[in-house]
Formats: sequence, C-alpha cells, structure tokens
Amino acid sequence: CGASAVILVHHARGAVAHSVGLHPCPLPWRVLARVAAAKVHARARMCAALVLTSLDQFAIVFIIIIMLALAFGIVNTMLMAVLERSREIGMLLAIGMNRTRLFLMVLMETAFLTLVGLLPGLLLSWISIEWLSRTGLDLSKVAGEVMRSFGYGAVIYPYIPAKTVLQTVVMVTLTALLSAIFPALRALKQTINSRS
Repeated sequence: CGASAVILVHHARGAVAHSVGLHPCPLPWRVLARVAAAKVHARARMCAALVLTSLDQFAIVFIIIIMLALAFGIVNTMLMAVLERSREIGMLLAIGMNRTRLFLMVLMETAFLTLVGLLPGLLLSWISIEWLSRTGLDLSKVAGEVMRSFGYGAVIYPYIPAKTVLQTVVMVTLTALLSAIFPALRALKQTINSRS
C-alpha cells in the first residue's frame, strides 16, 4: 500500500470514512473503512433511538400523571355540582325527567366545561409555541453544559406536530367524559325527596 490512511470523520449524522494520501488504498482497506464507518453509524443510530425511546417513556409517564390530575379535578368539580343541585335534580325527576336524560345532562355539562377550557388552552399553547419556535428558548444558564454533552444546542426551538395536538385533544376529551361517569351515576341515585 502506498502512503495512504483511512480517517473516520464524525458528523452529526454518523461517521464517514475518508481516504487520505497520495496513492489509492487497496480494496480490502476500503472495505474495512466502510465497515467501520457503518458500525459507527449504526451505533450512533442505536444511541439516538435509545434516547428517543427513553424520552417517549418519560413523556408517557408525564401524560398519565397529567390525565390523572385532570380526572380527579373533573370528578371533584362535577360531584360538587351534582351534590349542590340535589333539589334541582329532585325537581327534574319529580316532573318526569328520564334518568337517562339526567345522566346525559351531567355528561353534556362536563363536555361543555371541557370545551370551555380546551379551546383557550389550545390557543394559548399555540401562540406560545409559535413564538418560541421563532425566538428559541435559551437554556444555556440552566442546563447548557448538560445539553451540549448530549449533543444538543443550548437554545431549543419547540415544535409540536398537528398529530400530537389532535391526540392530546382526544385524550383530554375522553378523560373528561370518563371522569364524569361517577358523578353522573351519583346523580342517578338521587331520589325525588332526597333533600327538602
């Protein structure tokens, strides 16, 4: 072999083998260089997938905690609404309201409360994310060194795809409606003379 060497150059997307020298490298060395570059690239992809998988798992746990807090808040709010309106519910039952309609009334009230909170929340979050995606969120003073050690910049530009927004809307709506079942069943147990 002449005066040639194979150098592995690390890029953001993996490693690339470059042949440097006056004479071309023999075929076996080129093959070895490509194999080495492929191994480094595969290892980088595996590490990136591991980081993304752990971030996905963290996000799932975080979402479950938020949905549980949402469920408890809705159960508390709707249960108090049902208990405070015992007279009205008794009157509705006395004038002939069907228990199915009473159940649906509590569910519809929950749906309207969810809608009233969901739409402004989506609007405010969209405005915040649009603004931060243009200006960036500088984390250099808080976690700049940690971010750089993982290969990220100290300034992040958040972006949420439309699919994620739709999934969030569906999850919040389902959580709200499922949480309203217990207060609605409690309203069904009311009798006409439950409170005088």
